[in-house]
Amino acid sequence: MPADLRHIAVHVEEASDGGFEWVLSERDGRTAWAEIQRSASAAGTYKDAMAGGLVALEAMVEDLDIG
Repeated sequence: MPADLRHIAVHVEEASDGGFEWVLSERDGRTAWAEIQRSASAAGTYKDAMAGGLVALEAMVEDLDIG
């Protein structure tokens, strides 16, 4: 099991053109969050953007069974 699991969140922001972009943020210390990755283009729906963000998050993990 990894010694330290990273605190990473996925959320969706509405783009100015009405589309939706996923964002991955990592907690820095106890309270601050820093953006570490963002979708290259907007999705047409919130659902599609969230799905894309979850795929990006899973791609960062070598073994999803242990984190």
